[in-house]
Amino acid sequence: MERIGQTKKRQKAEGEDQEERKRSRRRSGGDTEEYLREKCEMERNLREKELEIKKAELADQAQRAQEQQMQVQQMIEVMQQQRQQQQNQNMQTLLLQQQQQQSQAMMALIESLTKKPN
Repeated sequence: MERIGQTKKRQKAEGEDQEERKRSRRRSGGDTEEYLREKCEMERNLREKELEIKKAELADQAQRAQEQQMQVQQMIEVMQQQRQQQQNQNMQTLLLQQQQQQSQAMMALIESLTKKPN
């Protein structure tokens, strides 16, 4: 069994240990300042990384948009070429029809001239 004097002595010793613990836990203004600096630095780094990612995404979007624009332009060119080819074919067909009509008219004229006895 512990005597009252020993108990007080033990409690006093434990109290000093607790005070030392409290003191060691207490932070100075420099610690707080350092913590805030580190936090600010981390947030700035995070924002920079986010901006880099955003820039990369925008660059990718611009690249895709440019590629799509090129594809659309190529499709337009192909369609124009096809239209031009169709027009050329139509003109050739029309010219061929005109030549056939002229040939038939010439043949009819020659026949009528050869059949007429003068």
